[in-house]
Amino acid sequence: MLEAIRRLDNAPLALDTETTGLDPFTSKLLLIQLGTEQGNQAVIDVQKTLGTFPELLSEFKTVMEHPQQVFILHNAKFDYKMIKQSLGIELLYLKDTMIAAQLIRAGLQKKGFGLDDLTHDYNLADLSKSVRQTFENHKGPFTDEQIKYAADDVAYLHKLHKVLVLDIVDLKLDSVYNLECEVISVTGDMELNGLHLDFAKWSALEATAKKESLLKKQELDKHFLQHCEKDLFGDPIVNYNSHVQLKPLLEQILGHSIPGTGKEVLERIVHPAVRALLKYREYEKRVTTYGTGFYKEHVHPKTGRIHPTFVQVGGTDSGRYSSREPNAQNIPRDTNYRAAFTAEKGWKIVGADYAGMELVLLAEFSEDPEFKKIFDLGLDAHGHVATMIQDKLVIRKGDKYLDKGIVKVATEDVNADLRPIGKNINFGR
Repeated sequence: MLEAIRRLDNAPLALDTETTGLDPFTSKLLLIQLGTEQGNQAVIDVQKTLGTFPELLSEFKTVMEHPQQVFILHNAKFDYKMIKQSLGIELLYLKDTMIAAQLIRAGLQKKGFGLDDLTHDYNLADLSKSVRQTFENHKGPFTDEQIKYAADDVAYLHKLHKVLVLDIVDLKLDSVYNLECEVISVTGDMELNGLHLDFAKWSALEATAKKESLLKKQELDKHFLQHCEKDLFGDPIVNYNSHVQLKPLLEQILGHSIPGTGKEVLERIVHPAVRALLKYREYEKRVTTYGTGFYKEHVHPKTGRIHPTFVQVGGTDSGRYSSREPNAQNIPRDTNYRAAFTAEKGWKIVGADYAGMELVLLAEFSEDPEFKKIFDLGLDAHGHVATMIQDKLVIRKGDKYLDKGIVKVATEDVNADLRPIGKNINFGR
């Protein structure tokens, strides 16, 4: 088989794997399937071959890591991680039919990107995935049905990739597709490496959040209790986590109707009761979502690290990365929470960010002199716009602002609760 691959002279190979599960740290790599454009497939029993004979694994690694070898996969990141974690083989040049399909239908379709979905949509084959579950916790020899199932997973990848690339080129997305393919391995490595979370720091933050939540509830009581119904003992009845109960109470306090009690609605309202409610919710979320339960749920027992799933394409309509289990892109902005994610001894974390990229582009294309000045001077865009609207300084501690034409750095928050007004204006909400 290795000699046959060499004779192909680095022609693209379809590739897939079968595993006992989805976790690269605890699941076993059972089969590796390779397929040629000419319609030949090879199914490798990993445990009986590569897992048994080190010299064979070494030779296989050399062939698979050839710098010109192209692999066509479906959901390539998964197979990349499984092969790297199980065998130490790092695939270098990947093409992904799932990413291609997601780019073509970006913003229009959230589901239906499985290999069986796409081979059906493009009239290539009707693949059944019912055999897949038989690989879970598999032991012993493989059945003919399992081997055929595995081979079929690479039998149509070449044809599927060709028709998808035609659509990609037609939509002038070829440069985008190539870029996405280049970062498949980077994304896979991000997930394998994971994040180190300092438990002591994280636990201390939960204790602080509980105290702050209690203080904010007491502040809320001053605004709401006088408007609440009473129980049989004359005590006010209010649940600050109930949107149904809060809406009429807020309308009574504000003196006008509101469409709802969601964050996007409340951030537009300037009122002390609303500000207190938003702060209460912020600290409650820190307790319930980012407490010690977060650590226990998401830290992997084998690695001691958090391994989020990063979604390159398809997670958002805009094409931005998203993440889940947990959502590592939604950690509280508070620097104390970010600081709890630490580098282990001997390592450092290096951060880089296109700060406010959308607004920078808007300022550049609009050629608005006031808007361009914000970014030329490094000011806080939302705070500056809110300052212009409110005619009073709105700034957060550490951000830059203008004082009589001189750029200064704020040493404390000043009317920072009004900053969302500027943010809503900037993003046209």
